[in-house]
Amino acid sequence: MEELADQLGLSAEERSELLPSGKQTIITNRVHWAKLYLSKSQLVETTRRGHFRITERGRKVLQSHPAKIDNKFLDQFEEFRQFGERSVTTGDTDGETQAAGLADQKETPDETMRTAYRQIEGVFSVMLRNLRVRRRSSEKVTLRHPVLPIGDGLSS
Repeated sequence: MEELADQLGLSAEERSELLPSGKQTIITNRVHWAKLYLSKSQLVETTRRGHFRITERGRKVLQSHPAKIDNKFLDQFEEFRQFGERSVTTGDTDGETQAAGLADQKETPDETMRTAYRQIEGVFSVMLRNLRVRRRSSEKVTLRHPVLPIGDGLSS
């Protein structure tokens, strides 16, 4: 990882910057996702845990000197598209699977999930604040679905 960080010219601060979870560095996370996407595109293959090598397809890609290898570039490979299609399904009644839009993705899946969580948390915060305001103003508040504490009525 250090050699890659050196090649990318990352500062010590950039190398140690953690994800919001505080459990992993951003560079480690990004390398993981890049390896996964390259593997799904069959440009690299895993030889054993923590080790991988370039495939013949990967060599051909490098020989073509692409300006950039990103999700849009990887979308040319059927295997990568299939990986994306398996990643997300629509809520359509016919069960049709839809492409995940990996070509347009700017964040890692981990970052996308954390962003979504923060958005949901914000919505709940607003809802709670509104309920408190209604309660203070003596409005009747009716919940459509009862909220039970965990464990109530769940034991057999």
